Amino acid sequence: MEGTWILLITGGLIALCFEILSINALAISVGLYLPFELSSTIFLGGIVFGIKLLFFQVRVFVISFEKG
Repeated sequence: MEGTWILLITGGLIALCFEILSINALAISVGLYLPFELSSTIFLGGIVFGIKLLFFQVRVFVISFEKG
């Protein structure tokens, strides 16, 4: 029973440190919990979303710049 509390407190402190550093603790926890096959597909989805977001922001900037 004592070992369980140590693990829970350690995990809570690590999550708190991630939140203080503005890193999403939930994403880190899910990445550690899931097997690599599932984590890699989630990671690839994040990359696709990031590329889409980057393209959309550049396109919006160009359109707003052209309108003056």
